[in-house]
Amino acid sequence: MRNSEAVENETENKKNIERSRSLKKVTMQLTDRDIENTEHLRNMTHSRSNAAAVSTALSLATLLGESIQKGGKILIEDRDGKLREVVLPDISI
Repeated sequence: MRNSEAVENETENKKNIERSRSLKKVTMQLTDRDIENTEHLRNMTHSRSNAAAVSTALSLATLLGESIQKGGKILIEDRDGKLREVVLPDISI
């Protein structure tokens, strides 16, 4: 028998999946550079469309922002094993 917390978590997960499947049309004004970045991201991630690439970028930005707000740091390791901290100035703790 499942406990109530596990059932609540499963219900919340199902709601999140349903929310992520519903599509909404959004109109944005983008600079030429924004379009270039979107196309570059689409090619790097092999996304099926620019919209899918933007969705990937939004998910990643959300994940990174939430990690920073919780006191975490974003680190990148270069080929030589040296770590660098990535600073996202628009996101604060």
